[in-house]
Amino acid sequence: MLIPVRCYTCNKVIGNLDQPLRAWKASHPGEDLQPFFEMARLSRYCCRRILLTFYTDDQHGHQHSAKEIPDTIDMRMMENMSTPQKPRLFVCR
Repeated sequence: MLIPVRCYTCNKVIGNLDQPLRAWKASHPGEDLQPFFEMARLSRYCCRRILLTFYTDDQHGHQHSAKEIPDTIDMRMMENMSTPQKPRLFVCR
């Protein structure tokens, strides 16, 4: 997932800081982001808030495989698809 292109409050472009932020976090694990903000010239708290609260799920993605999904879900979906549904009539007053 990518960082928003612009700050929600001040409309400053911050989307270009995605790769530098990831590189900073990789080279300085567990450290404060204050030096990064100074290097990127982010002085407003609204822009800093977006970068501080942004969460990437790259590390936790694809935890579940297709084998873990029970077959009953697939069977239920197939049953619902095979039974014809009644047409719905919507009346506007």
